[in-house]
Amino acid sequence: MGVPAFKLFSDITADPIWGDVYQSGTSLMEWARFGDWSLPADWMILSEDKVTLTGANSTEYGENANRLPLYLMLAKDYQTELVAPFIDWWSQQPVPASVDLLTGEVSTLSANSGMQAIEKATEANMQGNTEITFPEVNAETDYYSATFILLSQLAMIKQ
Repeated sequence: MGVPAFKLFSDITADPIWGDVYQSGTSLMEWARFGDWSLPADWMILSEDKVTLTGANSTEYGENANRLPLYLMLAKDYQTELVAPFIDWWSQQPVPASVDLLTGEVSTLSANSGMQAIEKATEANMQGNTEITFPEVNAETDYYSATFILLSQLAMIKQ
């Protein structure tokens, strides 16, 4: 969704289209709910009248879709109904890295440190909590996890 960029574009250009683009992204989050967990998939097929997993590159919820609540937190958009499916998913211990939204098959791998950081930032923002500890970024941290950890820390900055 590129949320903070849309706000910046709107502020700079005063063009209302950027608000419309943001709204279309949150609307898509409302429609794109699949499987027992009502989560969005990493890949979906979008047409004028529906969102489907039929024909998509993958039918999993995983690292790609996991970033959606992070974008909401960066935008300071705390819509409970958009975040609730993610919080429900994160209630598992340990949190799996992915789930196939058609079959319900859950990954045997646990969520990586970047996914864990998104979870921590989202839950903290939703609860108004500022006392959280993020996973460490070090030489062994993969690119995506490091990026998600740093962006999650940024989402905790109150403006």
